[in-house]
Amino acid sequence: MSEFEKKLLESADTIYLPNRYQEPFIEALGNITNIKIPDLKDRKLSVKSNGQTFRWVRGRDVPQIVASVQAAQPKKRIVGLSGSEWCDEYMLGQLTGKVATNRMIEYYNIPFAKSMGRVAIIAPQSVDVEQMREKIRPGQDPVPVITVYPNLAKNSFKEGLFRLSITTTPEFTLSGGVESLADDLGMLALDLVCTGATVIQNNFTILAELQEVYPAIVTARGYDA
Repeated sequence: MSEFEKKLLESADTIYLPNRYQEPFIEALGNITNIKIPDLKDRKLSVKSNGQTFRWVRGRDVPQIVASVQAAQPKKRIVGLSGSEWCDEYMLGQLTGKVATNRMIEYYNIPFAKSMGRVAIIAPQSVDVEQMREKIRPGQDPVPVITVYPNLAKNSFKEGLFRLSITTTPEFTLSGGVESLADDLGMLALDLVCTGATVIQNNFTILAELQEVYPAIVTARGYDA
């Protein structure tokens, strides 16, 4: 995080924010800027405060929205906040070279953003856990995984990250309900684990973790405050 990015946030005309799990983003933003995000009441989709417009959208859509709106309105300053895993998902896919992202972890070496969880490979109770631990190791045949992060899954296979060798099953690329479908079909899931409550209450097992997830700033490439 740099002074430049702090100014980007404070000078933005519009800031896009996730409409769920807002607390980590609001807290991180308040720790490095003087921006006060107003409460969004009723079913309003946006609110204006101190010359800035705040819009609430799905967190996974923020990188795409920032790229699209900035391209359509080049004279405006468009900034978004999203989970770092969604930023990486898009950067590995259709938004390569179109957006810039920065995880909000440190500012002048002072931690100011908490981890939101981690992207992990999860085995439902219907799966032989020990057998799957061996199957996902490099050198084995790719193991299908149900996920909302197909690009992260493909990249882990390509890079051999965390001794994993997995691939996606395209017909099961979802927008949610990953663990439930994985349990029904006896397949692995690649999903965000926050508190771990779902894993514990459903007797799932985390086989491996791909990455830690933090709030992240999203801007279009070439954006100049």
